[in-house]
Amino acid sequence: MFDAIKQRRYLILAVVLAAAVILGVAYLFASKKSEPVYLSKIDRLMFERENLAPKYVLTLPDKNKIRQPKVQKIIEDGKDVSPQEDKVQNGADFDLAKFMASIPMLSRLPVIANPKPLADIELNAGLSEKVGNMRLPKISARGKKPWVEYGYKVDVAPNFNKVAVVVKNFGLDSRLSETAVGVLPGEVSLAFSPYTQKIAEAIKAARRNGHETYMDLLLSSPNFLKSDSGPMAMSLTASADENLLRLQQSLNVEAPIGGVVVNSGVAGDDTQETLNKIFAEITSRGLLMLDATDSSAIEEMKSSGLARKRADIVIEDDLSKESIKKRFEEAEEVALLNGQVVVVIEPKPVAIVALHEWINSFSPQLSYEDIKKGAKIEKPFRLVPLSMVVVE
Repeated sequence: MFDAIKQRRYLILAVVLAAAVILGVAYLFASKKSEPVYLSKIDRLMFERENLAPKYVLTLPDKNKIRQPKVQKIIEDGKDVSPQEDKVQNGADFDLAKFMASIPMLSRLPVIANPKPLADIELNAGLSEKVGNMRLPKISARGKKPWVEYGYKVDVAPNFNKVAVVVKNFGLDSRLSETAVGVLPGEVSLAFSPYTQKIAEAIKAARRNGHETYMDLLLSSPNFLKSDSGPMAMSLTASADENLLRLQQSLNVEAPIGGVVVNSGVAGDDTQETLNKIFAEITSRGLLMLDATDSSAIEEMKSSGLARKRADIVIEDDLSKESIKKRFEEAEEVALLNGQVVVVIEPKPVAIVALHEWINSFSPQLSYEDIKKGAKIEKPFRLVPLSMVVVE
């Protein structure tokens, strides 16, 4: 018997090992199945029964003791000119109200009282036509153009310079847009994104508050393989006729629009045919075009009879408060030099708040008699609608 066991010892050992493996796997699955189902890793960390050592330890600073980094002493001409070192700031010195006031919030801006609505809130039948299943702008039978008829003029006092501000990509954030429409002066023009939800209602609401309204024209993204500008944008892979159809679809909003604001994107020799058709379509429909791109390609293209203008200042990348302030200062210099300036800006809360503060810093309009009497003008700027600085 022992000889038989000895001869089959390897077989017996293999069977024992196999049984051990099977029992181990069965135990593992049983224990996993009996574990509670955690909704997230946070739940697991909070409710797991095992006393595990933490992977990360977070130490919060003591609010009552915030120390500045120590600095070496600087001696010049025998005098200590180094800043005070290791200065302790007590948490009690922190002004929460002042900190909260520094956060840009549109809700704190006052709503414009008694805004003056524009003449055309609804679509003017004489300035539109049916093209297939679309309603598009057109020049009227009497030669009236939408960009002129849907715009308006304001008085500009002597020695004051025109400042036209256009907020582009408007309407994507409906809550922000609804607030901005009410707090920004009516002279600020709005260019709506073609992806705006309920765009006709949004445009009409803006015009009730006195804002000229335009549409964004989206060029193809320079990194179109990674970031697509969407089905309403111009496409490098589409034909000129397909891109023309996309423009028409953007203009089909069933509400008054005076033209298009061209956003940054690909514009050059490869897009020549498309852009020529686009320019011709904009011209034939009596619309204006504002070039808000970051290159000179659009400006260099010829277009007979097109009411057009290139933006002087475009604020879209660096939207820090300091950067925006610097760009506004540049805009003031351009206005003083040329008598007018066109500023295009993105509808971000920090930008809208900064824009509101900048406009309020303009000197009030003074009559010729007031100026003759020596009335002081610190910032001789007058906010005007976009249509007042565009010519054919």
